[in-house]
Amino acid sequence: MDTTLPIIRRAASPKAMYAPDTIFVRNDKLPSGEVDGELVALDMDKGDCFGLDKIGTEIWHLAAAPITLSAIIARMVDTYDVDEAQCAADLQPFLVDMVEAGLLRIAA
Repeated sequence: MDTTLPIIRRAASPKAMYAPDTIFVRNDKLPSGEVDGELVALDMDKGDCFGLDKIGTEIWHLAAAPITLSAIIARMVDTYDVDEAQCAADLQPFLVDMVEAGLLRIAA
């Protein structure tokens, strides 16, 4: 799965792994918009700018309402030519980056 990471790259913790029932929700406090189908978001407090490609933008839209990791994986497997194990392996570090960057949060 090809994803573009935030413009301001944060190093993901190699030990961070999310369980299938982990619930993600996007941070709607960040000003954001789309340019040619790709998300641009700003963290005004930190001065960070983020750019996500089509897949990252789709994950952003999916997380408008709380969504589990397993539901994100199922959506990606249904939409793209990727098997579930590869999708999960590709999504884990990307989601860690999104959470660490403040684009997504883990819902309680």
